[in-house]
Amino acid sequence: MTHMWGLKVRDWDEVNTKWELTSKRKGPEKIRTFLWLVLHGRLLTNEKRYRRHLVSHPTFDEANESLYHVLRSCLSSLRIWIKIFGFHVVSEWSTVPFEEWFTENIKKDDGIRGCSWSVLFATTCRVLLQRRNDEVIGGKYSDDREIAHSIWAKARNF
Repeated sequence: MTHMWGLKVRDWDEVNTKWELTSKRKGPEKIRTFLWLVLHGRLLTNEKRYRRHLVSHPTFDEANESLYHVLRSCLSSLRIWIKIFGFHVVSEWSTVPFEEWFTENIKKDDGIRGCSWSVLFATTCRVLLQRRNDEVIGGKYSDDREIAHSIWAKARNF
């Protein structure tokens, strides 16, 4: 069914669901905005920078740098996920499609070491993207332990 403005009702419901998912999350506005940007594929990665002619190559460290790569499959990101959530949890994520993995984790209301799971997950994603931007754009590299410590500190402050 198509609405008079040309929008399919199914598409509108999906957009509305994504909005509700992000707007009802705990945490500061910048985290909710970040979640919305991820769900709508609006964050710049090297892959998107390349399409916009902002960089000369879509890869970084020999991998095509998509949002999936930056947040989930990059080895430096995997090391952080394991430090935060543990190897067992991270290994279970490997077979789940990206959008399902992302949405299920931001819906989760469980606690983990005195912190909200969804807040910790969202904070980890945001810090991982910031870390990657610092590496790609600024040439600044951070220690995994320092990154994990800052994620825990930020998530506990929310």
